[in-house]
Amino acid sequence: KYAKRCAKLENIEVHGTMYLLFLLLEKQLLTVKEAKQTIDQMIRQGWYCSPDLYAVIQQKLKKY
Repeated sequence: KYAKRCAKLENIEVHGTMYLLFLLLEKQLLTVKEAKQTIDQMIRQGWYCSPDLYAVIQQKLKKY
């Protein structure tokens, strides 16, 4: 939260983790399998993702 506030004060565009993962997918720097593994690992590590958001992410991953 602190980093996001600092970035906004400096007029730096702020994006979340899912934005970064999908950007890496688009640039073909990450495979769909790696993205899924990363998301699941984040959840195991304590990142909260609602079931609805998880379903949306899975649907978007299918487009790749």
